[in-house]
Amino acid sequence: MHAAPNPFPPPPRRVHGGPGTSAWVGRLLTVPHALAGVALLVGIFFPAFLPDAVGKEGLWLLSIPIAVFALFWNLGVWLVARSVWLEPMKHRALYVRGEVAAGRVLSRRRLARRPWFHVTVEFTDAAGQRREAELEVQPEAWFDQVPEGTPLTVLYDSADPKRCVAYELGRYTVEV
Repeated sequence: MHAAPNPFPPPPRRVHGGPGTSAWVGRLLTVPHALAGVALLVGIFFPAFLPDAVGKEGLWLLSIPIAVFALFWNLGVWLVARSVWLEPMKHRALYVRGEVAAGRVLSRRRLARRPWFHVTVEFTDAAGQRREAELEVQPEAWFDQVPEGTPLTVLYDSADPKRCVAYELGRYTVEV
């Protein structure tokens, strides 16, 4: 394997960059939608908070479709919140605290009907074990810049080496 192409300071590292303002729009929109989902569930389980126009006798007939809607609503909000809050935080954590290894591109593939590209990288972890991981690369420009065999710097989680990122293909930069 190659030597690590980029020198990195020891963890925790200072990291700059990220997904940009588009992620913050999604993050800000999840908050009121999550509150609406909580309000739906509160209305079901605590009917005193429902408006008087519903009437107490029709409450149970109304609460079943509201409960089903609330479950689907909250599931959708959770999926969106996971993709705009949790995944970027986990991704950034690899830049801040991840182990550094030298790697190389094994293969590349485009997904049909989607604007995403996958790059398979190979690296050796701190225990000396050879690892392979398939990474999602969004901008096509980055995908085109890494032909097979290109050396890369891989940042990985020592507890779970399958969780990794290729530094050169990421949206973050590490302050050296």
